[in-house]
Amino acid sequence: MALGFPLFRSAPMFALSSRQRRRVLFAALVSDAVFPLAITGATAAVPDVTAQLPGASALGPWIVLAYNGLFAAALLLAGVTADRMARTRFFAVGNVVVAATGLLSVLAPNLLSLVALRAVAGVGAAMGAAGGSSMVLAVYPPEERRRVYGYAGAVLGSSLALGPIVAQALMAIGGWPLVFVAPGAVAAIAALATLGLPGLRSPDVSDDFDLAGAVLFGVTVAAVVTALGMGFGTGVPWWGPGGLILVAAASATGLIRVERRAAGTAAGHNRPVRLRSHRRHPPGDQPSCRPSRRGRGYRALSWADRRRPGRASAPLRALPARRGGRRAVQHDADEP
Repeated sequence: MALGFPLFRSAPMFALSSRQRRRVLFAALVSDAVFPLAITGATAAVPDVTAQLPGASALGPWIVLAYNGLFAAALLLAGVTADRMARTRFFAVGNVVVAATGLLSVLAPNLLSLVALRAVAGVGAAMGAAGGSSMVLAVYPPEERRRVYGYAGAVLGSSLALGPIVAQALMAIGGWPLVFVAPGAVAAIAALATLGLPGLRSPDVSDDFDLAGAVLFGVTVAAVVTALGMGFGTGVPWWGPGGLILVAAASATGLIRVERRAAGTAAGHNRPVRLRSHRRHPPGDQPSCRPSRRGRGYRALSWADRRRPGRASAPLRALPARRGGRRAVQHDADEP
């Protein structure tokens, strides 16, 4: 199984120069600043966007909810995909998606189009976050990662704290379109910072990937995040967040079942083959086998079968695996 947040998985080390490693860190930190700025800026711009763009006013909160929900849903799959592709290329593509959707948001003809662009931007932001984390893990040794993640925490905290102030300043300068263009410009800088860097693609990629579990995990997180964003209150129909909570519960139940089944399958592959007897038998009495009537090898006789006179006991050996995954047991004694 491949479930696990990308920040906490081990990654192969790539030998890069100090200058290249600093470029990787710079690109990752710049990309980290986009997500908090995009959330806080869009939240501040929702009233103006709803008033100026045509469409149902109920779509206004979804400018933020679509971004957050798709980011949460795609983060795990993005992390696994980044580990299986060229990390810098994957990171650059995610930031290009954020930059393109930020520019297209200015040209959105209505609220529905803007919500769709924000959803795509959330996926791109997840690709950038997962790709940046994967790049850092691939080029920095474990003894230096604490310092690196300290930088990342400082950038995230500063972006969250300054986001509302920056958003109000941008709206005062250029209106709500600038709130979406500015994070896109920052993402474009992060993508340009990877030009000329190696792809950082792992030579050996494991095929042990639990796609069903990753999808169910993403659906669960997205439903919970969206339900909490909608909230329960005046103007919000109860069936909206209530239905999302039911979806989250159903997908979480399915996730538990899928993971238990996957764990049982993995344990079954390493389980030794045992020959059991359900009843004790007298000393010297050994199980015997005889050819099957259908010609599919040998079948074991029960302990209640009488032993034939003159039939000596012999050790048992396992035949090669047959259809159905079971192994046949053959007796080595000579037929009378």
